[in-house]
Amino acid sequence: MKIKFLIIVCALSAYAFARQDSFTFNRQYKAAEETNYTMSLGLASSMGSVDIKLTTHEVVKKVYDNGDADLETSLTDMHVLFNGNEMPAGNQANQKSTRRVSKFGVPVGKSQTAGRTQMGMEFLRFANLSPDKPMKVGDTFAVNEVSKEDPKSKVIGTIKLDSIANGVAKFVSTMQVYSAQSDKPIKLNLSSYVDTATSKANKVEGTASDLPSQGQMQVDSVQFVIERKK
Repeated sequence: MKIKFLIIVCALSAYAFARQDSFTFNRQYKAAEETNYTMSLGLASSMGSVDIKLTTHEVVKKVYDNGDADLETSLTDMHVLFNGNEMPAGNQANQKSTRRVSKFGVPVGKSQTAGRTQMGMEFLRFANLSPDKPMKVGDTFAVNEVSKEDPKSKVIGTIKLDSIANGVAKFVSTMQVYSAQSDKPIKLNLSSYVDTATSKANKVEGTASDLPSQGQMQVDSVQFVIERKK
């Protein structure tokens, strides 16, 4: 009888887990916590194709009382292929930047960067943007974040909780990123897969279009995949 009872409890628990239909994003930062990410980007440009593979290392440098955190990100490895030929990555490796981020993934203030912006891909800081309220599967959350330091820098769009399965919440997002450096917004279409237990993104994939030019090279679109190394 005891074995039968345990089987029933396990079955009910598995059923409840499988039927999870709501999720509240609440990232709990811990000082000194380290996370590694791999990133693949494919650029279609006026000068041909550019494929970039990156490995980044993230460290939580400080946690604030309101749940914000200072995240230091360093680029530990980088490979660039231009029309299939590997090119020197320059001094991008070991570049570090620090940015304050809310527990919902919203950038707070300007980043402190040693060196120039990595390949002009600052828009990727919005890849982990998440809703600040409970959501049920099928709910859509409106995004309208404006920088206090620069009102011309803002992101607007929507985030939809598409599904929850096996402890992973899938969000589908459409965003427009505005900046003072461009007369038109960057358009982002994202799919994010978030661990429901930790609110950490396991994987983010998507496309970006209407990007500003990189020097003399006009970038038509970027396809990217970001994955957390476990």
